[in-house]
Amino acid sequence: MEYTHHIYRDAFRDCSKPVLFQCLVVTTIIFPLFIVYTFGVYISTAISLSRLARHNFNGNSADASGANLGPALHVLYLLALVQGVLHTYGVAFILTRHKVVSRVTEEYAVIKSVHRYAAQIWAKCWQDPSSVRGRNLATHAVELMESASVYDYAFHDGVRIVDALIQRSIYSQHQQQHAVIRQILIRSTSSSHILGKLMEAMSWYDDDGSKDGKDMGERAARIVDHFATDIRLNNLPEGIEYISSMIQLSADTRSKDMLLQGLKILRSLAAHNDNCRVMSDTEGLVSRIMAIVSSDLLHSVHHDAWSSVALASMKLVRRLVTAPGVTGANLRREISSNGQAMTSMESILECNECQPPLRKLAIKILTQLAMDASSSMSVEKLAKSLVRIFTDGRIRKSALEALAMLCAKSKGNAVVILQADRNVVVGVLKELLLHSEEIESRISAAEILTHLRINYTEDDEYLVELKKAINDVIPEVLREVLRSGVTGKEIQKGPEADKDRFSPPGTVDIEGQDSNSINTNSSSRPRNDGQHGDVKLMAAFLYLIATIFEISKAKDLVQLADAVAPGDAAFTFAGKLKEMIERSASLDGYHKNNAHQLRIMKLITKMVISMVRNRGSSYTKEDEDLDRLMEYLCDASRAMYDIDGVMSIAGNDHGAKPPFKTLASLVKEARELWDKKKAQASSVNVNLNT
Repeated sequence: MEYTHHIYRDAFRDCSKPVLFQCLVVTTIIFPLFIVYTFGVYISTAISLSRLARHNFNGNSADASGANLGPALHVLYLLALVQGVLHTYGVAFILTRHKVVSRVTEEYAVIKSVHRYAAQIWAKCWQDPSSVRGRNLATHAVELMESASVYDYAFHDGVRIVDALIQRSIYSQHQQQHAVIRQILIRSTSSSHILGKLMEAMSWYDDDGSKDGKDMGERAARIVDHFATDIRLNNLPEGIEYISSMIQLSADTRSKDMLLQGLKILRSLAAHNDNCRVMSDTEGLVSRIMAIVSSDLLHSVHHDAWSSVALASMKLVRRLVTAPGVTGANLRREISSNGQAMTSMESILECNECQPPLRKLAIKILTQLAMDASSSMSVEKLAKSLVRIFTDGRIRKSALEALAMLCAKSKGNAVVILQADRNVVVGVLKELLLHSEEIESRISAAEILTHLRINYTEDDEYLVELKKAINDVIPEVLREVLRSGVTGKEIQKGPEADKDRFSPPGTVDIEGQDSNSINTNSSSRPRNDGQHGDVKLMAAFLYLIATIFEISKAKDLVQLADAVAPGDAAFTFAGKLKEMIERSASLDGYHKNNAHQLRIMKLITKMVISMVRNRGSSYTKEDEDLDRLMEYLCDASRAMYDIDGVMSIAGNDHGAKPPFKTLASLVKEARELWDKKKAQASSVNVNLNT
């Protein structure tokens, strides 16, 4: 044992000597050389700077050689200092370059592409600095896509960079780059060439053999989708074929992502009518678009499995059925003739397991088809379906809007809607109008009741029930309209203020008001839809009121006034209407010259015409109120003259409501009728006096 210990000790001594020698060499020779080699320039710069600061290069020597040594050392130190400064600047420049490249690669996640771009710019700048003027990452990327082959890595670099740039284009600092890309890709002479390459690259989206190919296809598809609204398919003959190949159903699970992207691109392209025409002319494309809906995958498997694809497909169909002109008519006819797809959408409409967005889209698509005379969609079948489902709170708004459009379209639709489901419609509409918490539902309910009253002309029990429901709601609706226009701060408290308390819906506490006060249960519900919603609601209510005024007789209006303000002898419709519109005009945020306010003024003018026609020959307080209201309407028609003309030309009601005359012509008609009535009353009074 002791012998073994001696052997290890001698071996350690023999090995420790070379190790110690190596450490000595490293510390005394190699390490100093490393310091000098690495930091030699900085050391010489520091020494030179120090010596130049002292101004004493040769001590006290007075001989000739010493006199010449000073200037020589001065020049030497200056050269060393300049060398150090230049070296430091170069190192700093290189570090800054790497830092900038690192930040760009970190932000855009395209490391290799940005490094290659930086290397090219560096090389060109050394050769000719003017050659890089006006160049940036965006121009570099587009040039790569334009010049390189689709299979070249340079083209791939360009696609990666452009894709990264457009993903960041929502930020303001990237808008210039985005504008450059749009200018070159869409508006340059080479745009068709570049877009053709991108669409060819999209065909790699479902490439089984290459992960890079699939990635390139995804990036190319995102670029095309981003600029799709500016693309015209008639300039890209093969473009529609590349895109339509993306929306073919297959057993491959990866095709679902490709299908979604293809539908999204087509939806963006469909924003332009020329592209819709190309889609309509492409054989089999519409059938492919509707394949997911026609296949009924939603109901045969779990609903959530294909909901996203079905939603994308129906969004595209929704855009196609709203296309204008001959193209839109052809598309609607082709879509409505696809019986399997129509049946599937009808099943979506009434399926409680389908997501509400899908059901809402089905309502809009089917309604649009039903409104088109060239389509084969059954209006009666759709109307009955809408009546069955419009009490479902998840899709009530869309169903009510569709019913309002159908009801306004024709008398036949009004008959179908009113007689559907054993006349339950009227009762539900009445309940929604008076008590719904949703402004949109109240608006649609008011419009449906109005159109039913206008278009339903059968003298039967359904009409009797409709009249009864409208007679029940009109006093409440009138109270709410006449109370609009006062903020909560202006509402007074106490019995003395009850008589003339008017406020918009939701600002009045009706508790404590006596039976002679003008009150409404509907105005006590909370309102959080904003003043814009209140204005639209007022317009819908006035549309209903104006319709009833137009078909009412003088005694009916007297009874209605008694129902609105029982026991108030001073109450007149003209006076309260003038007060209401004056209060509305004084509210903060009130915009007098807009479409909704213009429509309100037109409806009030129509009410005035009805009141004047039913005016008796004797003088009443309402005559003074009518005079003041007429003057106000004349001033309003002059103030709204410009927007009145524009909206009349544009047809702001989009065919959903009967066309109105201009406000100026309505006011003129009311004024002439009023002057004629006053002249007749004066002649009657003269005859009585004589």
